Amino acid sequence: MSHIYHIFGTHLQAGGGQEGDVVRQQQAGEIHEFMKQKNIPLNEAVMYVGDLNSGWFEEDGPIILGILEATQPEVINMNYTTDQSINDLIDKPHKTPRWIDYAVYSSVHRQPNNATTEGFRPRSDEYFELCINDVAIANGPIYPWSQRCKNPRNATDLSNHYAVMSKFVFGPESTVTPSSEPTLGTDSTSPTTPQTSVSTTIKSRVTTEAPVQCSTDVENINEPTVWVDDDPNCRADALHCARFGLNFVCQDEIKNPHPNATCQEGFKALCSYPPIPKPLVTTPVTSFKLLAYNVWELRYLYYQTGQRERTCRILPDLFRQNPDLDVIIFNEAFMGGCLGGFNISISRDFLRFRDILDYYGFTYHTQTIGNPPTVRKFENGGVFISSKWPILEAENVIYEATVPLTSDDLSQKGAAYVKILKSVGVENRVYHVLGTHLQATGRPTANDVRLQQAIEMHDLMLSRNIPMNEPCSLWR
Repeated sequence: MSHIYHIFGTHLQAGGGQEGDVVRQQQAGEIHEFMKQKNIPLNEAVMYVGDLNSGWFEEDGPIILGILEATQPEVINMNYTTDQSINDLIDKPHKTPRWIDYAVYSSVHRQPNNATTEGFRPRSDEYFELCINDVAIANGPIYPWSQRCKNPRNATDLSNHYAVMSKFVFGPESTVTPSSEPTLGTDSTSPTTPQTSVSTTIKSRVTTEAPVQCSTDVENINEPTVWVDDDPNCRADALHCARFGLNFVCQDEIKNPHPNATCQEGFKALCSYPPIPKPLVTTPVTSFKLLAYNVWELRYLYYQTGQRERTCRILPDLFRQNPDLDVIIFNEAFMGGCLGGFNISISRDFLRFRDILDYYGFTYHTQTIGNPPTVRKFENGGVFISSKWPILEAENVIYEATVPLTSDDLSQKGAAYVKILKSVGVENRVYHVLGTHLQATGRPTANDVRLQQAIEMHDLMLSRNIPMNEPCSLWR
């Protein structure tokens, strides 16, 4: 038995701030075009490897992988590829670890049955001497004992980066239909295959004049679906679904668009949400796992941060890494997550966090704090709580304390409270959870306002008369 593998190695633009982000995205596009020029069969595996200078646990890394139509394997063990705070070649103790080196696989070509990636720190068994000079003009090496060496040191690290090591396990048969085009509208991915980037069932672009017409069977799709029609070319297809990490189902002609829609004619695409990567795990009634996540979904009026592209990919990765969650507290979900909120451009069709959570088995939710907003405070608080278990009681409070003349002063920030009953077999236990998002900004009075808001949240907790023998958690 033999398999063919295609590997693309690269090193993207370093540094450069926001301008550097733009350049890296352009370079990723060039790599992707280079790959497409090779006309690689879809039943052969493709990997992209190298220093992408884009943080995986930050905003820019997933954007680069989206451009490449690539999937990051499940991260195991060491979850960084550079850490200047501990690397003994570098004196930057204030720096935080980052994952900027990758060995990823194409989401369009042959899929592994299992894939993992990890950072790996090559080191010498013994210290060795070397010279570290930030700036040096020399026609050869400068040794640590030379007078020209400004910074001699002993070290064990072998580079300012660590290595990245990925393992891909492929079955004997291809998980992509071995033809000139992949089969659309089907999920060829094993339920346990990590999906932290774009869908594995897309093709690079629909090139035929006629769209892949939708049939009446789309009404029987189990997964949550959404129509998207704001493709730059007004021909939404598999690639447009993939921009949001969604699976492509079919296309249809745009009819009776909203007057403000981006595309008044052309084709729209029906996209479905990926299945849950791992089945939910039920833990004993005495165990209670909560996760709080600020998803940075500010309205487009304020910022452009890839809101839809990022937030649509959040839930599969949360449950892939934490299938035993009981409760999630969301912060800054101002538009509802994924394709929700300000979406006139997609014909008012929505796919929000709550739709996806219902599909994944988290069927109990609170309202978002501060909905509906008021004339004085025209933004909601962005906080809501989702639970795997029944919510018996729910309450919230809108904070009176705010810093005047800040964006928070125009937002109905507050605290949400829930009383949850976890039942496993014949055992039951009640849990009380409070979630919040305190005053942001660094104004001189902000610390005092946050303290006052904490008191208001504490007063909300006291008002619920919670028995002393029942657990209570406060999250921000």
